[in-house]
Amino acid sequence: KSKFQQSVFIIGISGLQGTGKSFTSELLHQCMNILEPNMKISVSSIDDFYLSFDQLNELKGNCELYSYRGPPGTHEINLLASIFQTLKSQNHPQTIFLPKYDKGAKNGLGDRLPEVEVQLPDIFILEGWFLNYFSLPTIPSEYSNPLSELINIKLKAYENIWNQLDYTISLIPQSFTFSLQWRTQAEENMKALNNNKGMSQTQINEFVNYFWRSLPPQLH
Repeated sequence: KSKFQQSVFIIGISGLQGTGKSFTSELLHQCMNILEPNMKISVSSIDDFYLSFDQLNELKGNCELYSYRGPPGTHEINLLASIFQTLKSQNHPQTIFLPKYDKGAKNGLGDRLPEVEVQLPDIFILEGWFLNYFSLPTIPSEYSNPLSELINIKLKAYENIWNQLDYTISLIPQSFTFSLQWRTQAEENMKALNNNKGMSQTQINEFVNYFWRSLPPQLH
């Protein structure tokens, strides 16, 4: 336990859509609570750091390659870096403010929620689909397209954050194509909790394929 006292211990959980990142994060949270009931643990998702609905629309207007939220470049990267800096600081505040995101807002297009104040944790768990992905010197021609080339450049802004992760769990399916089925199941579960607000199957198909084009899973 002493190794958590100087700075917050940050765990990253990485995996494609539908691989169980949120489930694994919550399971890890519960297990830690049983083993160390006095330890403060916070769980967040990189999705919570998405740009607002209006900011994403502005981004799409400036760059037509950004069809959806999700890839590098669609997050409040400065906010994420600032929170990591606070977590790793030796002079801790008593509380921190974490962003939240409602994926069901705006008919499934999503929007930011007010930030939530929480006690500074001993352990911070961050889950996300491209955690610990690093940019490539070159993208092989068979996977190269304007979107993948752009996202490969944008990924560089996240690398300093990934280097601050103390431990990473990677959820790797037998085939990346399974993530479409799992993402569909996750969307249906979310819609059941949000008055059927969310993406249609056509939107899900386009959404997942867009992710595959932006960061080809065969390369990461």
